[in-house]
Amino acid sequence: MITSYLPIAVIVPNYNSGTFLCESIASINDGAVRPQQIIIVDDCSTDESYGLALKLAQQYQNILVRRTSMNVGAAGARKLAMDDVVSEYLCWLDADDLLEQGSLELAYSKIADAEACVMQFYKLSRNGAAHQELFFDDVVFPITGREACARTLGSWRISSLQGCLAKTEPLRKIYANFNLNFINADELITRLFYNSIKKVNVCTGIYYQRENPQSTTRKISKKLIGVGYSFPWLYKFSVQNGYSKIDLRLERYYWQETIKHMYWVVKRWPYWVQFKATTEALAYLEKSFFELKRYNYSLMNYLTDSEIKPNKRIGILFIKLLMLIVFVGLMVEKLARKRHV
Repeated sequence: MITSYLPIAVIVPNYNSGTFLCESIASINDGAVRPQQIIIVDDCSTDESYGLALKLAQQYQNILVRRTSMNVGAAGARKLAMDDVVSEYLCWLDADDLLEQGSLELAYSKIADAEACVMQFYKLSRNGAAHQELFFDDVVFPITGREACARTLGSWRISSLQGCLAKTEPLRKIYANFNLNFINADELITRLFYNSIKKVNVCTGIYYQRENPQSTTRKISKKLIGVGYSFPWLYKFSVQNGYSKIDLRLERYYWQETIKHMYWVVKRWPYWVQFKATTEALAYLEKSFFELKRYNYSLMNYLTDSEIKPNKRIGILFIKLLMLIVFVGLMVEKLARKRHV
């Protein structure tokens, strides 16, 4: 069988995904049409997945394996891979996810007059059942990059760069100027990318996001606290680029999500590190608040409908009080549970 190669690089960040890695690579590399490059970046895995990646590189000539010197997360691993990308187009695939065979070919056939082509996005449950997560029935493609970006704000109504074939050069420019490494930095990069391009198309290819309980985004770690700064970053981005006029609820949404996420992280941390976790979360919120003050927006307006514009000191005191209430609430809840035992 003669194999042909598409001018596509698939970046696969891997961290302890030995259970799924071979299946993931097979989903894009077992057909007659394959991507020109598959770049597996191992992020200091402690399981057998790095060894598996090396074996795959021996088996397939289009696979290149890199390894980070320290754990940098998926976003950092993808950025490292950009140095090796020579293909005209680029696609992200997590090491525990899948692409339906033929999806890259379908996306490639639709991207000629656009800078990106999104695929259908499905969730794959632990029992193997797939259900569609995103629907595009209300959209007539192609759409502008700004329209695509607007569909990521408030709630995701379009695929991120997971489930999207994209032109390499716009992404390369974004990575060159993006130095933040939040656990959800890839979502921010997606917004920057859509905002920078002119046209987005769609195809019938399918990206399957696996429900993996061992995923780093499901584990409690310090990296999760970084989300507390990424929401204000996103609000700032929305204001700068005029997206806040599209959905006025954004003003409250981002800060509500920040506070909710902080509570979620702190509540699930072991008892003895909760105070430290709360302190770190507070530091992110304070930094975020001072950043946003440059744009003359007040924290009160993010969390309420009030027209009051408190000064910096009141805003910081409000954040500290809020986090103190969360912390005290957690302690009371734990004491109540001990009494019931």
